[in-house]
Formats: sequence, C-alpha cells, structure tokens
Amino acid sequence: MPVGTTIKYFMWPYQEYFRVHALVSLENTLTKLDSRLKPDVYLVGVLAEYDSTDYPACVEPEREHWIHSEAYNSALTIAADIRQKYKENTLRQSHPIAQEQQDEMMRRRSVKDAVESITRERMAELPQPSEVYVSLPQRVRKYLVSVVVILPTDILSEYHSLQTARVSLHSHRDILVTRSLVEASIHVLFDRFYEELDSREPSQISLSSLVPEEVLRSAGRMLMLGIACRVEMRGGTFSEFYDCICRISSLRYERRESSGCFIVAKREHPLLTHRLVFHDPVRLTETRHMRKMLELGSGNSALHINHEHAFALTDLPEAASDSEDMFTIRIVGHHHWVLFSGNDIIMGSLNGQPYLHKADRFEGSLRDDLPRLFREISKENVERVVSLVREAAKAKHGALIVISEKANQEAQRLKAQSTTVEPVLLDAALLADITEIDGAIMLDSECRCHAIGVILDGMATTSGDRSRGSRYNSAMKYVQSRLKEEITTIAIVVSEDRTVDTLPHIKPRVRRSLVVSAINQLQDYADGSAAIRNYNSVLDTLDRYRFYLLNDDCERINSCIATVEEKHDKLFPNRMRILRKPFVVDDSMNEEFYYFMD
Repeated sequence: MPVGTTIKYFMWPYQEYFRVHALVSLENTLTKLDSRLKPDVYLVGVLAEYDSTDYPACVEPEREHWIHSEAYNSALTIAADIRQKYKENTLRQSHPIAQEQQDEMMRRRSVKDAVESITRERMAELPQPSEVYVSLPQRVRKYLVSVVVILPTDILSEYHSLQTARVSLHSHRDILVTRSLVEASIHVLFDRFYEELDSREPSQISLSSLVPEEVLRSAGRMLMLGIACRVEMRGGTFSEFYDCICRISSLRYERRESSGCFIVAKREHPLLTHRLVFHDPVRLTETRHMRKMLELGSGNSALHINHEHAFALTDLPEAASDSEDMFTIRIVGHHHWVLFSGNDIIMGSLNGQPYLHKADRFEGSLRDDLPRLFREISKENVERVVSLVREAAKAKHGALIVISEKANQEAQRLKAQSTTVEPVLLDAALLADITEIDGAIMLDSECRCHAIGVILDGMATTSGDRSRGSRYNSAMKYVQSRLKEEITTIAIVVSEDRTVDTLPHIKPRVRRSLVVSAINQLQDYADGSAAIRNYNSVLDTLDRYRFYLLNDDCERINSCIATVEEKHDKLFPNRMRILRKPFVVDDSMNEEFYYFMD
C-alpha cells in the first residue's frame, strides 16, 4: 500500500497489491484467448462473524469503482437462505470432523453464491451487459474474501458455452463443472488465488510466477474433466482425458498425420449404432494402440470412447444429444484437435495448447461486409455467397473462395497456375465437386466462377499468422497485394476445423449511440454531476471503442480525463492509478463504421 494511504474498508494490509496482481494474472491469461477480454477484477470481503466494530462487507478498490462495500452488507443473511436449498443439507457424515468440514464448505459456497446474486442484481448499473464469476471465499483475518471477475457479454457470446454448470454425483451431492475454456481458465486462477489467500499475509509474490500458457493447459484439462463427468461419472482417471487426446493426436501412423473422429458418450447411448464392438475395450492411455485404432474413425465412422476406454466403431449420429451427454472430438491435423457439442465448437487444441474457437458467425459478417466492399452487389448475390460458404464449411478438406471485382482479368493473369473455365454460376452441387481439388475458386460479385484450383500469388507481408496454415496465409498475401492495386477483393477461408475467416479483416460497424453514451457519462464525472463509482468501467468501454472515435470525441475524452484525474490527485495524492494512452483518431476511421449517426 502506498505510504500515507488510509484504507477505510480494511481487510488486511496487502489487499490492494493482491487485487492488482490478481487482475494482471487474469488479464495476461484471458488476452491469450482473445485480446479483447479485459476483465474488471475486484475483491469482496464478507465479515465471517458478527462484530459491531467492523464493517459487514468490504470492497477493494473502495474508491472509483462501480459498486461499493455497502451493497454486500446483507450477504450473510442471503447466504443463510441459499444454504438451506443445497441438497447436501440432507447428507450427514459419520465422523464429526468430516461433518464440520462439509458444513464449512457449504457455508463458503453459500457466501460465494450470495456475492454473485448481489452482483448480478447491481450489474444493471454497468455501461454494457456483462457476466460475473465469483471465487470460493477464503478466510483472511476477519473476512471471507472472494475474487470477483466481470467480463463483457458481447465478447463471450461469440464463443459457444455449455449450459450444464453442475453434475449430480449422487442424490445428495452435485459437483461443479466448467462450461467454456474462458470459465475454466478463470477457475484455474481462482484455485491459485484461494491457495494464496490462505497464506499468512496474502500479497503478490507467488502470483507473479503464474505463466498464462500453463494456466491455459490446466484449463483445458479442467474443461475436459467436466466433459467426462457429463458423460459418465463412474470409474477412471478423469484428469488424464485432455492429455490422452493430445498424445494420440501427436503420433503419426505409417508416416501419416493424425486424422479421425471420436464420439465421447456413455457405452449404452441410445443415439449411437455400433458397427464393430471391441471384445476388450482399449485404454486411452495405450497411446500407440489408440493411434492405430484412430485410422478406423474416418469417413462416416468414429471411435466410441469415454474418458478411459474405446469401446467400438460407431456410425456418426444423425442427431445431436439435447442433454449435453455426447460430444465429438475431431483430429484435424498433427497434434491438433477440436471438441464439438453437436455442431458447436467448444475448444480447439494445437500442440498441446488449448485455444478458443469462435462460433460460426460468418453469415452476419458477410452480409455486412460484402455490400461495403462491392457497392453494386445485389442482396440476392449476397445470400448466394452466404449459402456457398455454408456449403463449403461442410467440405472435408476446407476451401478457399476469392471474390474479385476483376475476376475475369485475374483468372487470365493466373491461368498458368490455375484452371480457367467458361464463366458459370456456381451452385452448391458444383461447389462440392470443385472443393475436392486444391487451390482457390475465383468468383465475381455475381457468383460466376472464372477459375478453379487457383494458386494465389502476392508479396510477402508482415500481417501473416504463422499459427495458421498455407491456405490462410496465401489468401492474406493475395488480398493485400490486390488491394494495393486498388482491386476490390475478398477471400473467404474455410479451414478443416470449420473455421471461417474473411480477408481483409474489416472492423464491424457499431452504433454511434453507444459511443456517445459512454462519452456523456465521462462528461458527467468531469462536471461533478455524477458519482465517480463507474469511472474506470466507462474508460474501459471507451478503450474498446478507440477505433471508432472521431476527432471531437478524442478531444472531449482527453479533456474530461484530465479534469477527473486532477480532482483525484488533490483528494488522494498517494492513490494507485491506471495509466492509459491518450485517445487519438485512427486514420482509417470514418463515419461508415457507424450504423447511424444520432
């Protein structure tokens, strides 16, 4: 704590340091998944035992935050009501110490649920819809301390999340399971925070050693453990499931890279039809044997597994399970696999490192981007392109579609490295045949095909992505070189794991009213006409909209920040502050990036 600073809502001396390092640990990890995932992190301490001389609840930071300590004063009362509804209340342990431990764990869980409930009720005060995550509280001196994490819903909604948050262990107990890689990452860090808060004087020292890549690998294991528990609770070593799939995908078979499909479901699942049943199930830990068996799981077949064994060769199910008890794992390359729930991608793993996979929202993006690039394109042709990309996503080996305003000229220029054709309107049936060969498909804005199997050219660029394949990077080089020649071009890259990318990356349009509302809130703080509690949340919102700010916006924002910070420096000269870059206009920003001006 800075010298000379007084903590009004005091829990322990290093509470501010702990919060800052928890924030840094979370931000370092979550931005590895998506650079936009910048969390709001704060601490809530609930007085463990009533004492009239202490505050019932404390929030860190106590100043300049959107929610204050008094909001949680009723947490213990709410927790007592919540605890009565737990099914564990009917469970009694035979040993007094075991019963005491169970009671204490239920108490802490109820405090966590109470803090989460209060936070959700107050989140309407935030400038945008958000999701909240709360850690299990740990006793620090007189307080039960939880870490609270707030993330914007609009970013989280781009990724598929499972619905089931708890799985029944038996009639008297449920266990918590994570629903997404983001949630699993947060919970891995929560476990580490819980351990640190149990130390004599929790500070920042041990948290500084957290490595984001290691946290994410642990999160991948935690998420796969939850998948295993949803499928079948009996037997086995659940914690090895993630690593087993990684090892299998990393092996070659007769010099061939891994490729195939697993269906993860209980042995007697009603939606599965077995074609070949193994007399002795194969253990997933028998990596070489499993890699050999994976060769069977191709085409319309898959290996039926749970977290421990492979049982049979099965037909791919025609329908997805509605109860989240059946999942698909597709091995799409060397040391690369993707986890599905139905047709939705939950997580990918490349070289043992899990990553987020955006839900396929390319349709809305194409409907917005195509008319902005090709001014004369008709709505009918936009829908035709969307339909073709939807079909291309079903191809086994991915696809690359290039739309150019000078498709005929480009086809002729590249005819030595392509097969030029008489212009023909492309439909789904023809597309399915064409995607069987390598190379790009060259279309004009009316969906007429001019060449197939096109090997694209282009100058080397610093905008490539070495984590992506040759299809993506060659498309990137080609599009950038054509745009430099002022030839309007868009490339649609469909990867084997069903990822759909459009190049060039075009910033999505936003509503002008969202930007204006945030700036007006900031002006209220500068004028002193509003409480300062949401100040940093508003600045976080404006940080996300930096690209969309006009010159007048930037001048107004910078002026307001200077006014507010000057007031704070006089009131709290030794305070800890967040340093932000000045707001400046992006040269590529114009009013076309707004849905409307208001």
